[in-house]
Formats: sequence, structure tokens, C-alpha cells
Amino acid sequence: MELYAVLQYGVFLLIVTALVYPVGGYLTRVFGGESTWLDPGLRPLERVFYRLAGIDAHHEMDWKEYASAFLVFSAAGTLLLYVILRVQPFLHTFDPLYQPTPLSPDLALNTAISFATTTTWQAYGGETTMSYLSQMVGLAVQNFLAGAAGLAVGIAFLRGLVRERMTGLGNFWVDLTRVPLWVLLPLALVGGLLLVWQGVPANLKPYQMVPLLQPTSYQQPNMDSNGNTVTDPSGQPIMETVQVTQQVIPQGPVAVLEFIKNLGTNGGGFFNTNITTSNGATGSYNAMHDSFTPLGGMIPLGNMLLGEVIFGGLGTGLVSLILVALIGVFIGGMMVGRPPEYLGKPLGPPEMKLISLYALLGPATILLLTALATVTAWGLAGLTINSGPHGLSEIVYAYASSMANNGQNFAGLNANTPFYNITTALAMMVGRFGLTILALALAGRLAPQPRRPVSLGTLTTDTPLFAGWLMGIIVIIGGLSCLPVLALGPLIEHLWLRL
Repeated sequence: MELYAVLQYGVFLLIVTALVYPVGGYLTRVFGGESTWLDPGLRPLERVFYRLAGIDAHHEMDWKEYASAFLVFSAAGTLLLYVILRVQPFLHTFDPLYQPTPLSPDLALNTAISFATTTTWQAYGGETTMSYLSQMVGLAVQNFLAGAAGLAVGIAFLRGLVRERMTGLGNFWVDLTRVPLWVLLPLALVGGLLLVWQGVPANLKPYQMVPLLQPTSYQQPNMDSNGNTVTDPSGQPIMETVQVTQQVIPQGPVAVLEFIKNLGTNGGGFFNTNITTSNGATGSYNAMHDSFTPLGGMIPLGNMLLGEVIFGGLGTGLVSLILVALIGVFIGGMMVGRPPEYLGKPLGPPEMKLISLYALLGPATILLLTALATVTAWGLAGLTINSGPHGLSEIVYAYASSMANNGQNFAGLNANTPFYNITTALAMMVGRFGLTILALALAGRLAPQPRRPVSLGTLTTDTPLFAGWLMGIIVIIGGLSCLPVLALGPLIEHLWLRL
């Protein structure tokens, strides 16, 4: 590794470490209802919203009510976005020369679920498929709202850890309101203006036609008037040469989407270019993963299979990290002969059942859907370029990314088919709603428990020893669940290349 890369990682870690205390303190004040410097402008707006929506800001929800509100909100957002995508050809496009491509029902459903779960898996070309209106009113809005819902769930889970002798985890609608107002909108406004300052488009102008300095050409199959490929007597397609003398430069509200998609850990974007961020839930990337070496592609894949616990995503990523820590506490407690507890909260059989289900749900979903894709003609039809171990890696990556609500992909897989649109959407929903319900259920069990005092037998979790133990638990659990499929995919492909 070159020196500048090491320095870049070092600076990044220093920035993250330096922001922990001020950002954590600010979020504590926001969700604790304490005063912040934004209150004079935002508190009146918050009260108006509560009054219009009929929200009792002082009502505390138990985990079931909190989870129900989260599910209802997510379902409503998904349905609204689906309708927008289906009717977008009839809406204003701002550019009469470039009409958006109609979305099939399965692609519209997949896209709606993708953005409503912060996955932002895009089985389409952003600038060629979506209209400006769909990008702004549909996709950008969901980047804010779905990200806000994820952070709200993370805050509710933390309340379950720190509260004692209480059943309430807060109010979902209050948390959902405060996330955009106090967190996402201010940061997105500043970040969006910075992108505009640097030249990123933020307009509603028609696409620009620019002459090429050096015209080029390419070969494509000749098509008849019915859209069928013309072939010679031997059955081979007759090719024709297409001259390209100009290029289409997309315009649009690019800066509006680009900052919030990363801030809300959504990935994707206006141009469907998804920095490698498989350690969090963002899913943005600046390289084509399908062109990586086998071991290079296995790194982001492994990060997602481990639950994105290194940095975590917006709210829900932190939940995954804490859940893995609870597994480490449980195993460590059993090894030293002491009932496990975390932050003074005992972890009994009911709690460990929820934790175990949380740990198993991801691998089970990914591996079962991968198996279905590899034994059916529908699944294998998506392997348009590669087969064998690399083709398996492409399929596993699609479901791991969907389950992790990440959105990255190995572009060699043709995922815009009814089979993959439906199955990846299923993985997205399990990763978003299945894991969230289990996490809230666990928080609901921990909140009423009294906190045990620290004693000599308490397994401390703030030491280098426990940090090393936790890293071992992460690797062991991830390895036991996913090592076989990695062995059949990137590992065996790596060995083949070495022969």
C-alpha cells in the first residue's frame, strides 16, 4: 500500500474519532428534547407539524407500537413512490426531447422498495430512466425520509439499552420529525451548496448535445422494422456500423441527490454511479466491482456478509454492531461462568433467542436466495457475461447487498428481470424490516429491566481485550455462516487464476 493511501486512512479515522463527542452530544440533545442552536427556527415548525398531523409529542410508545408506526410509514412511502414511478411518463419531464423510459411493474416495485429501505439498489440507468420530477419528488424525498426512519429506530434501540423500569422507547413520529429538521436537512443544505460551488449540476435544464472532438463508431446488430435482428443464411447477426458525432450531457438536480444519498447511507444517485463503502450501509462506489480481482471483490462482499459492523449505517448499522457485541458478551460470560449482561442489563434466554435470530436471519436469507438463483433458469439467465465461480460471486453479491440495504452490485449480473427484481426486493425487506422488528423487540425487553451494579465478576466491554474478542466473534460468526459460499466463489476463482 502506498504512503498517501495510508495517510488518507489515518486522516479519515482521526476525523471520525474527533467527531464522536460533538456529534454524539448534539444527537443526545436533539432526541432528548434539550435545547440546540437551531431551536429558535425549528421548534415552531415542529409544533406546527405536530398540530397538523395530530401527533401527541408526549406519548411514549412501547416496542410494538413503535415498530407498527415504522412499518406503516415505510409501507406508505413505498406505495407513494411506486405510484410516482408508474405514472412518470405522464408527468412533466422538463425536457421534451428526452422522455423517461416507462418502468415495468416489477422494476418500479423493486425501485420503490429499494429507496424506501435506504438500499438504493438501481437496476436501471438513472439519467436515462428517471425524470427530474421522479428524482426530486420521489427518490430524493425517500433518501431523507427513509434515512430518518432508520436513525429513529437506532435511537429507540439505544433508549432500550439505557432506560430502566420503563416500557416506552420514545415516539416514532417525534423522532422521525426531528431527524430531518435537526440533522439531515441542515447538513444536506450545506453539503449541496458545496457541491454546486464545485460545479455539480443543480438545475432543471434540458440535456445538452455536445459535438465530439473526435467522432467514433461502433458495431451493433442490424434490426428490421419489427425490431428483430437480421441474420445471414448461417444464422449469424448482420452487423452495422453506427457513427457517433455528438454526446448527450445530462443536466438535472444532481447536487440535490448526491449529498443526501451519502448522508442518509443510501448510495445510488442520479447517474447510477454507486467510493467503496461496504463497511457502512451507503453503497456508493467509484469503481466497477465486477472488474476487481477475486480477492479484491471478496473484501466488500465480506464486509456486507459480516453485517457492515465496522462503521455501521445510519441508526440500523449501529444496531448491528451492538447486537454482535451482545453475542460476544454472551459467549464470554458463558466461558467465565457468569450470567451475561451488557451495560448492567442481564441477557437471559428470551433476549438471546432474539439476538440469535438477528444473527441468523441475514445468512439464511442470502444463502437461500442464492441457492434458488443458481438452480433455476430464471436466476442463471442473469449471468450474461460470466459463469462459474465469478458468476456465483455476482449472485451472492446481489443478495448480500440487498440484505445489507447497501445497493452495491457486480455489474456483470443482469438484475433487471422479474426474478431478480422480486427476489432482491424480498431480501431488502427482510434486511430492513425483519432485522428492525427483532432489534426493537430486544430493546422492548431490555428497557423495563433494572440495571445491575458493576462487580468484580462483571465482563467489561471497554477494554482492548474485549475489542480483540469482539473482532474474533465477528470473523467466526461471519466465517461459519458464509465461508462455504466464499470458497465456491471468490476463493476458488483466485486459485484458478494462480494455476
